[in-house]
Amino acid sequence: MQEVNMTTFALHMSHLQVSLRPVAVVGQWLTRRRIRQELLELDDEQLTDVGLSRDIVLEAANKPLWSA
Repeated sequence: MQEVNMTTFALHMSHLQVSLRPVAVVGQWLTRRRIRQELLELDDEQLTDVGLSRDIVLEAANKPLWSA
């Protein structure tokens, strides 16, 4: 009886993970948008300090959110 309950629990957890996956993806997109926006706000000297150029930041900012 205990094994059946664990199997049922595992099945429910699997369904929960699948149903939450879109939420996680949207969360990643929002994080990318925030990071790209913060990078756009840095001046050229600050970008150089972190090893980036304005061109790289502009290229990243123009990518769709679903593109890493």
